[in-house]
Order: sequence, then C-alpha cells, then structure tokens
Amino acid sequence: YFPGVNFKDFTEQDKMIIEQDIEIDFKKAYDGILMLPVKARFGVYVAYKYYRTLFKKIKQVQPELLLQNRVRISNTFKAVILVKAGLRRANLFLKYDYVNQGLFSRGYYTVNRYPMPDRMFKFGVSWNFYD
Repeated sequence: YFPGVNFKDFTEQDKMIIEQDIEIDFKKAYDGILMLPVKARFGVYVAYKYYRTLFKKIKQVQPELLLQNRVRISNTFKAVILVKAGLRRANLFLKYDYVNQGLFSRGYYTVNRYPMPDRMFKFGVSWNFYD
C-alpha cells in the first residue's frame, strides 16, 4: 500500500510521509462526503469520523511501537463518535407557558369548570440526526 517504504527499517520520517499522504486523502474524502445523497451521507460521515479519530491516535504513536502494538478506539468512544456525528447542530430552548395565569385573578377559565393550566417553565434540547 505504501510503495518505497521499508517497514523493516521504519523511521519517523517514513511515518511523517505516510501521515501527510493520509491527511490529503482525508481532506478529499470530506469533500466527497458533502456531495453524497443525504440518506447515504450520515453513515459515511460516521465512518469518516471513526477513521479520522483512529488516525489522530496513530499519529501520536512512535514508529517502532506502531509496528508492534495494535492501536484501538474503545467501544465507549465509538459511541461518542456516533453521537457527535449525529449532533452537528443542537437547539437549546427555554419556554414559559401561560404567563398570564394567576396574574389578575386566582385562575381563569375558557369554558365553565375547565380551568386553564398553571404557568409552566420548560427547557430542553432538540436536534435532528439528518440535515
């Protein structure tokens, strides 16, 4: 896969050359993801984020250790990658319903014997997994 690289004498310089090549591939891959149909984009983007995270982890490992040890991402962090890929945009909201309830009187009715709800403060987070 990497012509001209001697893995029996793998140096930091060899590793940097490979990393630069992979970095270029990642940039091109992201541009390609943006051109995909919306329904296919999410799954490919999750895979992209997973391999990008794995690549960042590999960049921190010394060349001699890279050939001896397996580099992994924990299952917990894989779940975090999945959630973060889906949560590209989240909305926080605050809502205060029925502000005028009890303002001028003890309660009010729109229909006889059916009181309106009390004042309510609501907050939350909403998001879409697909843009």
